Amino acid sequence: MLIEKVRVQNFQCICDSGEVPLDPHVTVLVGENESGKSAFLRGLEHFNRGVTFQDVDLCTMSAARAMVAKDPGAKQVVEMVSIWLTLDERDLKTVNLPDDIKLPRSFKVTKMLSGAYVFQTDQGTPLVGAIVPKAADQLVSLLTELRARVSTIYCGQVKRTPGGYGASEFAFLQAQAEELPAQNLYLQESSALAIWGNVRQGVWLQVGNIANDPWGRNRRALNVGLKVDVDTWLGQFLENVVSKPKAAVSSLERFMSSLRDVPKEHPVRMYLTDKVLDEMSAHARAAVSEPVPIMPQIEGAVGPLLPEFTYVPDVGVVSDHVVVTRPDGEQSSESDNLFDELLGLAELKPQTILTKNQAERIQLLREKSVWLSRRLEEYWPQALEADFDFFQQDTKIGVAITAQGSFDPPSRRSHGLRGFVSLYAKLVALSKKGTSLLLLDDPAIHLHPVAQRKLTSLLSAQQFPIILATHLPFLIDPEHLERVRVFVRSDAGSRFVADWDEAQRALLPVWDSFLGNMVAGRLWLLVEGKNDRIYYEAMSGLLKKFSREHLPPDVAVVPAGGDQLVHAAQALADRGVNFLVLLDGDKAGQAQKRRLVAKCRLSDKDVITLSDLGIAKSNPEVEDLFSQQFKTDHDAKTKGLPQVVAELVQKGEQVDAETMGNFERVFTAVAKALA
Repeated sequence: MLIEKVRVQNFQCICDSGEVPLDPHVTVLVGENESGKSAFLRGLEHFNRGVTFQDVDLCTMSAARAMVAKDPGAKQVVEMVSIWLTLDERDLKTVNLPDDIKLPRSFKVTKMLSGAYVFQTDQGTPLVGAIVPKAADQLVSLLTELRARVSTIYCGQVKRTPGGYGASEFAFLQAQAEELPAQNLYLQESSALAIWGNVRQGVWLQVGNIANDPWGRNRRALNVGLKVDVDTWLGQFLENVVSKPKAAVSSLERFMSSLRDVPKEHPVRMYLTDKVLDEMSAHARAAVSEPVPIMPQIEGAVGPLLPEFTYVPDVGVVSDHVVVTRPDGEQSSESDNLFDELLGLAELKPQTILTKNQAERIQLLREKSVWLSRRLEEYWPQALEADFDFFQQDTKIGVAITAQGSFDPPSRRSHGLRGFVSLYAKLVALSKKGTSLLLLDDPAIHLHPVAQRKLTSLLSAQQFPIILATHLPFLIDPEHLERVRVFVRSDAGSRFVADWDEAQRALLPVWDSFLGNMVAGRLWLLVEGKNDRIYYEAMSGLLKKFSREHLPPDVAVVPAGGDQLVHAAQALADRGVNFLVLLDGDKAGQAQKRRLVAKCRLSDKDVITLSDLGIAKSNPEVEDLFSQQFKTDHDAKTKGLPQVVAELVQKGEQVDAETMGNFERVFTAVAKALA
């Protein structure tokens, strides 16, 4: 299941956030203090089943507040949190609905102030049972079957008759050019009286029944008609019903109009009988009848699939130890639960280890400690070791962490390390829950910038999406500016803004992250996304190896966030950073070039689009620089082009001439712009 976008309305300081698109991995919320980031996260948490809205949650700036005060029943119509979902194949298979109800792959779910959930199409119309009604399904089946039957009708072209016979008495038909005479179909005038005047060389005819000749000569056509393209008529009718069930009747009328001039004795009428046409008409009219609302069925079937939003305003702390066997009924604290997650991550079962002798116990504890240490160390900037051990007559198991010389339990480590270990344990717990979305509110406030940058890698590696609210530049991945969402606050409440020109101060941490991208002293070549950088850097290295035009060594390829590239370029221009821009040659790339020249006071030579370079394909994108031969040879469709190119760098093999030539054109243009 993919959560495409979300919206919070009438909640706390948010009158209407607007529709906020979500990144599949990490969405980063930035904004000044009191801009509504935390309120947005809390609002999403209230989407969960079992969480109720309180009267105090209703936004004081919203007209809904006065409406509810006047009529408490209005809670049923006040929208609070909406999410747009797209189901994958696995989700669709688990949905148990009647046969006549087809759930769309994408739809919208809104939680009302009353706590009720309303299911709608992704366009906001009521989700009803006639998305693809059963009658439409039956009509589709009937039309598909008719097309299959009609395709079996013999269709042949009149060819010149052999010499010595009168053409007015008979003709021969061939189904394909250069057909052997013995395979031709023999047609007598008596079998085609109604159309005999039209039987001339080259005319196409359709034959319903065919009789074998008892003497083994050419088979004989019995009932014949001039060719009609009924297969195309049925195909158009079928396509319309599949794409627009509501248009079934109008599609039927067009089909019947086409069929009106086809004689009753025509071969296609063998299948399009009055009975079949009546059945077709009944299905078409039923398909456009008023649908029956199916909200209870949808909610019952899809409800269990809805994601759970987990809000973490504070990462908490891991206990120094836990009791091996708790008394029945004793509740575990959150700190104890986090410790249990670390034990589970290390696959350490205290009860099992207690059954071992002393030597085996020491060995197992050491193995599990080393394994956990390596996992934590992957996302921590310094070396560390975690050590498990039993104490107090084996009634408790504890953990201590060795880092930079000291050996202490979590409670005596720094706020930063303690918070990191706790967050790691929370992520482990969430990964076991299945469908989830994690809401993090500035989790790295105590971490050094180097540790913050490491944490961004940990968050991006999770299998569930994350929404992260932060002011910290080093929690913003400079290679993924497209993940940033900006919140602003006005007298009308907090809202998301897509146009970054509206919120320059809110973007300070974004530009601090971007400008600290470890390429100081080099010329920046801005490209649209991270994959663009992979392609250009890889192919530059390959061309250099074979002594062909490549990127100069002082050029750094920097992804600038796709649609946000114009704003990134303006931030660089305002700070006096030298840069070029390299864009796709499609309409979007051309539009970005015009904005860059106007907004950032750049010249045409400072902005290069692939359409400027004479690439063979019209409106070329960066993926089009790789030839079809390259994509086929390296199985790019299965592996993915970025993975293929990454493997290519490791091998260092020369590729086809078209691909090499395309990238050489790009790098020549860059060198010319720098001259």
